[in-house]
This record gives sequence, C-alpha cells and structure tokens, in this order.
Amino acid sequence: MYKTFKSRKLKTELFHISFNPNLEGYWKPKLPAGDYDESKYNDSFLFLYSEIPIKKISCSPTIDKCFQAIYANVKDMMDAHGALTFNVYQPVFKGNERVVLPEEFTSNKLIHDAHITQEHGIIDEVYMKFLYKIIIQPPKGKEFYYAFDIKTKEPYGWLPRRIDWEKS
Repeated sequence: MYKTFKSRKLKTELFHISFNPNLEGYWKPKLPAGDYDESKYNDSFLFLYSEIPIKKISCSPTIDKCFQAIYANVKDMMDAHGALTFNVYQPVFKGNERVVLPEEFTSNKLIHDAHITQEHGIIDEVYMKFLYKIIIQPPKGKEFYYAFDIKTKEPYGWLPRRIDWEKS
C-alpha cells in the first residue's frame, strides 16, 4: 500500500502539537480522531472520499506545518477564542522506527494535503518528548492547494499561509 523509511535515514527534525500537556512518553500509532468503519473502505468509498485513515503518529518538520495539518480541526475554536495554546512534542528515534514520508501519503492518496503540510507518519511506537508550550495567533492569509497535488479546475481548499507563534 505504501513504502516506509527507517527513522535513522530522516534528514529533518519532526514535531507534533497537541492541546494536552501531559503526553510525554511512548506513543502507539492510532487512527486520527474520527469515527471510522473499516468495512466501508471499498472502491465505491474511495471514489466518494479522499483519504483512507491509517494508524500513525502524525508529525511535520516545522510547527507551522503541524498547525496547517490540524487547522481544519481547530479553526472554529480559533475563530471563537483567538490565540490557542499548544504543547510541542518531538519523537526521540532509536533508528528503526518506520516512517511514511509525505510523498507516499500524496502519491497513494492517503492524505490530501501532505504535499503542503509535509506530514510524516510514524507507524511504530516511539518516545515523544515534551519540548515547550506555544501560543499560536489566528493565521493571516490563505494558501490554496489541490488535493494530492493533482491540478484541477478549482483548488480543493486552503490552509493558513502565515502563522505567528511564540513560546509561552
């Protein structure tokens, strides 16, 4: 279905942001938040929907990219409350953990915006170290994109372009 890459070969740091400040420790891959019925994943389903969820720990190479990856999930909260506080975590790799690269997510149509967010998926248990708290201000500007980087008549959607954050 998709190729993996050993963590020891990664040439970039990875980060994960969460509202929860108490997550330092070993994380196991899981499905993204949502209600999934795996029995529905067939050719008809794939025609109607853009992504197939896989168990993973989602990380991106910058905090900005992490925020872009979760923006759709926090947009309403940010619209209502303004700046939001997040906790930044970083995987501590031993070297043999398998990682799915953004190019695999894009080419296999697993994550529609991975070519923008640079989302990586860690599919083995890994220790996640707490780094610091940050405050992210409401973003400015929109970056329009095409799902899976397939150019169509109209863009699929948009992600925040400029993201201002600071350590708290």
